[in-house]
Amino acid sequence: MKVDFNIDIHHLPRVEGHGNIHISVKDGKLAEACWEVIETPRFFEMMLRGVSAERASFLTSRICGICSISHSLASIRALERAMEIEPPKAAKAIRLLAMHGETLQSHALHLFFLAAPDFLDMPSAVPILHSHPEIVKAGLLLKELGNELSIATTGRATHPVSLVLGGVSKAPSKQRLKELKEMILKRRTALDRTTDFFRTLSIPEFVRETEFISLRNGKDYPFIGGDLVSTDGVVRDENDYLLMTNEYLTDFSTS
Repeated sequence: MKVDFNIDIHHLPRVEGHGNIHISVKDGKLAEACWEVIETPRFFEMMLRGVSAERASFLTSRICGICSISHSLASIRALERAMEIEPPKAAKAIRLLAMHGETLQSHALHLFFLAAPDFLDMPSAVPILHSHPEIVKAGLLLKELGNELSIATTGRATHPVSLVLGGVSKAPSKQRLKELKEMILKRRTALDRTTDFFRTLSIPEFVRETEFISLRNGKDYPFIGGDLVSTDGVVRDENDYLLMTNEYLTDFSTS
């Protein structure tokens, strides 16, 4: 029997922002599926006009509280390339460590607070505190480690202040780096516990043709810079990223 129905989910939980889903089925067939991002337009392009090069990254970091280091470094690296500025090797190492801190923060938040509740059929992360207390503790320990890496390398856990044009304005001391190394080694148990736990979860089978894009530098997995490569076999310089993306506007979404 052919049926008509709509599914409207407003204010999706456990997403980094605000969004809705609208699905319309007509005569038993999918007629429309919309992912609506309902964030208020923020006009960063306009805010950056006339801003000095030294201040630009402090604005772009506000694009996102979770990946503020990435947005900051994207702005800084774009300006450095335009001005032909090559940051010192030590500054590059500090920036990479900052990126690792951000990645750890982001992944811990995603795995434990956004994804895990769905896998465990729970409404939020709060009930997991009772059903899997050791797992939640491991997640918090990893999140804290990410925070500490970010604070040591950028001055803050979010919205960095010491990542600047040409390098960094303040480097962590040798003692601070030693403390971070010890902290990383102590948190290895939390990482192993996390890995073991998520390996037990079953991911629903869902296959569709998708092009995946990543960075590549021929030596390791780059978090900053490198060629753009895709599963379709395309390889491009990072400056040509717009040729590998499809930016467009819709009347139902602000992003």
